[in-house]
Amino acid sequence: MTKTMSSDDYEQVAKEMRAWLNSQPHLPQDVSDGMLCRFAHSCYYDMEGAKSAADTYFTLRRDYPQLFTDRDPDSPHMKKFISAVNLAHLELSERRKLWIWQLNDPNLEHYELTLDAKFHLLVNDCWFLANEERFYESDIYMLVDFKDIVSIKVFTKLNMLAARVLSKYQREAVPVRLKQLHIVNASFVARKAFALVKKFFSKDVNDMIHFHEANSTTLHNFFNEDELPSDYGGTRPSMKTFMVETMKLINDKRYDKNTN
Repeated sequence: MTKTMSSDDYEQVAKEMRAWLNSQPHLPQDVSDGMLCRFAHSCYYDMEGAKSAADTYFTLRRDYPQLFTDRDPDSPHMKKFISAVNLAHLELSERRKLWIWQLNDPNLEHYELTLDAKFHLLVNDCWFLANEERFYESDIYMLVDFKDIVSIKVFTKLNMLAARVLSKYQREAVPVRLKQLHIVNASFVARKAFALVKKFFSKDVNDMIHFHEANSTTLHNFFNEDELPSDYGGTRPSMKTFMVETMKLINDKRYDKNTN
């Protein structure tokens, strides 16, 4: 079990979180011990913070079902969107994890922020289901590749409601230890598009953001070559290869609760 606490500590944390959950009739009760402990871990075992994060996490799912349902990867609207992105979840040294989102839609024909939010949340759900007790010390370094955002057409693809919900999820609810956010291939248009949604993020999250221009090597100031896919000058396989693994994860978990 990849975590810093002992089995006894794990049981105690799960017990306290379970007792709290049982006292919250507005929240779902069929939450695993692993997921409850994930909230505690992500908040560095500040139990009140963990309860607040869990409350926000499940309340968002209840209040914005349009982002957490109708996400079948074989449905026509999701298949079109999925063809436009590559996602990867990579293990790094020192108990770190790197999540990468890469746009692969030069004409932005299939991209929509609402579908992006649906897919992002679906992948998170599937990963949490498959890795309930794998906790990372520096949980996520999120790398977002805006290589295809070079046209002002992107502004027609934005949805402020989806942006607000997704930012609240990242800021207050998702049970991970977010450390850095890297925006790569950051064109002028991509920066302007990001400026429209960054106001929804907290100052702490905005302070984590690092921009990397196209064809620059600044990303290597943060990551070694053996930690990155070949798309970013690394020695690991390509993002296309990792996307195959992501889709396998989704298909393995697609019939589990809360993933469709």
